[in-house]
Amino acid sequence: MPDWPVRHRPAPETAFRDIRSADPKTRLDAIEALAEAPTQSLERAREALVAALEDPSPDVRAAAALALAEIGAAPAVGRLIALAGAEDSRVAQAAVIALGESGDRRAFDPLLAALRSERADIRFQAVIAVARLAPAEAFEHLERAAGDPDPEVRANALAALADTAGERAAPVMRSRLDDDEPEVRIEAALALAERGDRAATPILLEALDDADAAPQVVRALGLLRDPAAVPVLTALCGRMLVAAPIRAAAAAALCALDDPAGARELDRWLGSRRREPRALAIALCGELRLAAAVDRLVAILSDPRHPDRDAAARALGAIGDSRARPALELAAGDPDSDLAADARAALELLRGAGSL
Repeated sequence: MPDWPVRHRPAPETAFRDIRSADPKTRLDAIEALAEAPTQSLERAREALVAALEDPSPDVRAAAALALAEIGAAPAVGRLIALAGAEDSRVAQAAVIALGESGDRRAFDPLLAALRSERADIRFQAVIAVARLAPAEAFEHLERAAGDPDPEVRANALAALADTAGERAAPVMRSRLDDDEPEVRIEAALALAERGDRAATPILLEALDDADAAPQVVRALGLLRDPAAVPVLTALCGRMLVAAPIRAAAAAALCALDDPAGARELDRWLGSRRREPRALAIALCGELRLAAAVDRLVAILSDPRHPDRDAAARALGAIGDSRARPALELAAGDPDSDLAADARAALELLRGAGSL
């Protein structure tokens, strides 16, 4: 077994000292520690991080801004607004991210200015930041960003619209299904699939050749339940050169389409010894609410040696089938506190669905 070096994060008191070190690397380590400061040290940590925004090192200033985004950037909004226009891209992007997390309305207009920046990397971050800071007011600005010259900004804007704009976003998504860039088309199709809009199906089928996008795309096809996807998903299940998790996802998508062969394949993946495809199959059973998988999931939950009992409990809660009630009630008293909590949460979902 290789003897890897272990990186020890400094304790809070050490971090407060090290953030004043002459060595930039030591200051960066201190900032990382202060981003996880305990509650009793948070105020002092913020003060130290605000001071670090003036550090001579751009790396340190950027790290301090990102740490403030984690533990509360409101005390630094004025300085962060200034840094959002910094020449150094790392610093400017980190400042924009922190402003988005600040919860301070003073940051809204500066973030809109960042959305109009000549630099695509700043616009990319500003899209997320505007959506985070003021989701109710972001729509028109995100809609405009969906037509940005940079494809990564356009894709990011579509993702932000999907998270914040509900049905209002659907026309924007449809308008981007013929975008010149595949990543933008895929983002639009994924968002439409969440809303059950089968206009997304052709783009999703086309995107199955994109290895990075394929897991999300297959899940989206399951959500759509479009019969047009059955031949492609069936072929995907049988292609041995395709990664196992993707084949497991294709089986779940077929099962969502009430395809008997898909249900059989899904059951095989749920019983697989291979951790990654099995875990994905379990998760998709819940996301796609696959009642056909309830018996197998109950068997997983009821096996005290199975490593995925908690995932099975969560999936059964999402499916909402009353057949799972006895196993969930038993698991709710399990000595494993995480499993017991997942089982109790699943039982609450069953009650909410009227299954108990």
